[in-house]
Amino acid sequence: MEEKARRAVSRLQFTRPWTIAQAVEEISAKGGKPIKLRPVSGEKIIDDFGPEVSSVCISWKLEYIIVYSNDTPVPLQEVSIGHELGHIVFGHFSKSDTSMLFKCGFHDDHEREAEWFATHLMARADDYRTELLPSSITGRKRRILTKFVKDLGWSM
Repeated sequence: MEEKARRAVSRLQFTRPWTIAQAVEEISAKGGKPIKLRPVSGEKIIDDFGPEVSSVCISWKLEYIIVYSNDTPVPLQEVSIGHELGHIVFGHFSKSDTSMLFKCGFHDDHEREAEWFATHLMARADDYRTELLPSSITGRKRRILTKFVKDLGWSM
């Protein structure tokens, strides 16, 4: 399960500076179905889905909607979004027109698999969060270093 998640994350493109929006866009493009992020208050999630739920992924006929709490720290928001992206990547949804998955513990294999995906996504993302070349490097030096970095096959 963990290895499957690691392999799935390794197939994603990472560029600098990395954002969760990049992962959402790439997974959406690969899956052929738009993914929309819907930040709401944690209170709203609790009211609508219960106190044990921290995020929700809804599969509609034409799109996915990821609902997550926007009143938690950004790293926790990214983990919640990453977890829901794991459900999408691994095809955990039923074949019906509409289905919902909730992040509310790790009681079954789908939840554990989605959490492993989020864990590996965040670990790899941490290596790409900052620019490779500081903005203080400009002009000729920047062009030379940029060419060198690209010649090595690294992403900027």
